[in-house]
Amino acid sequence: MQLLQLLENNLKDNLRLVTQIEVELKPSSVIYYPLNLSIWPGIAERISILGDWTFVDRIQRAYYELAHLERKIDKQFELAYSSVPQHPTYPQMQADVAGMRGQLIATGILPHVKDIKELLQELLKDIDEKK
Repeated sequence: MQLLQLLENNLKDNLRLVTQIEVELKPSSVIYYPLNLSIWPGIAERISILGDWTFVDRIQRAYYELAHLERKIDKQFELAYSSVPQHPTYPQMQADVAGMRGQLIATGILPHVKDIKELLQELLKDIDEKK
């Protein structure tokens, strides 16, 4: 089924991106690329034809988790390139922003990446079984 192939390709692409984020994201680096969520709105409408509601629910959960992670990635980008240097109390604010960014990476992004990788790998196994 072409829909499953499209979904599989997208999940593999996002798994590659999530793995890349896991490897590259450190307090001294910035992730500037988005996840690949472009096909999800179109798939969401068509995926119900599969009739397996547990599978459909997991696909929807994966989309939500990927969108949530993408927002966190956007936030770490904002923190890395904030307008703090323009503020008179720059040194203290810079330290505060760096601390917030480091905390976001350590407690918000990297644990989420691990969970998303597991979810995507499970979905890819499910798709293989449905082929």
